Amino acid sequence: MHMIQNDNGLCMDIGSNAPGTIVGITNCDARLTSQWWYSFPDGTIRNFNGLCMDIGSNAPGTLVGVTYCRPGYHSQAWFPNYAYDQTLRNYNGLCADIGSNAVGTPVGMAECRPGYTSQKWYFRG
Repeated sequence: MHMIQNDNGLCMDIGSNAPGTIVGITNCDARLTSQWWYSFPDGTIRNFNGLCMDIGSNAPGTLVGVTYCRPGYHSQAWFPNYAYDQTLRNYNGLCADIGSNAVGTPVGMAECRPGYTSQKWYFRG
């Protein structure tokens, strides 16, 4: 189990376990299963209840959500870039990003910009 924390100290959270729920950021609280994530060898990142993080579309600005896992779907393949720039990249080359550090901000996809704190993520736990 990991919590995915942004460089600014907030964590990814789904709030609801319904497929189609958008991933947002909020204050970190390890007691909340809505903030528990698991990274799998196939590139998927799954929540506590087994739904996969998914972008659905490869356009910048697309929001990150959770949905049923589908093996081989590129929209569900993620590559944490720990050694280089701490980005969380999707198979299609975009980075998970928050436009604002306010609680409740949805996580979206953007062109990767190494060094941007809004695109730095850390797997904690």
